Amino acid sequence: MTSVERFVPGFEYEPAEGDFTILLLRNMLPAGVVIGRQRGETLDLLLDYAIPRFRDFKTGRYLYGRRSDLFTDRGITRLRVSGGSERHHAYLRGCGFTRTDKGDYERAVPP
Repeated sequence: MTSVERFVPGFEYEPAEGDFTILLLRNMLPAGVVIGRQRGETLDLLLDYAIPRFRDFKTGRYLYGRRSDLFTDRGITRLRVSGGSERHHAYLRGCGFTRTDKGDYERAVPP
């Protein structure tokens, strides 16, 4: 089992035209990847994965906070995540996501 499978069990990805993909770097080193699919003003995050040595919330908080323009420039106002392990849920909470009554995690994108 890969590290991605442990963090996001059942993750499978079939690329589609228009998918939102970001390779995150920190100190010029690959730190993680975010893949999403936009549905109107919502971006469904298919994968938000950080390499173990970069799981300190800095990259996620930077992306979802200071660089929120990467989302708003595409008309995205809400991020949604389904599934994932309990460790992944803890990461999402640390990055400002809250659990919905459906069990997903969501957060508004700051303007």
